[in-house]
Amino acid sequence: MFNEICIYEAKIEKQEEIEQLMKEVAAFYMEQDGVIEVRYIKRTHRQTDFNAVKEGALPVRLTRNVGKVTYVLH
Repeated sequence: MFNEICIYEAKIEKQEEIEQLMKEVAAFYMEQDGVIEVRYIKRTHRQTDFNAVKEGALPVRLTRNVGKVTYVLH
């Protein structure tokens, strides 16, 4: 099994354009032999610090975008 994870950052004004492109790319990947699943995930939360994960603290919801939006391809 092979997993690929990529992180993309897009300017806020390009958000709709990149999300449409991601849909097209995901459809293309799904047509390839052996591909089981393709997911693009928009970052909506963050941790307060590295120890928060160990402590089981809930993530903090992002309330504003400062010039960019982050996506993950899995």
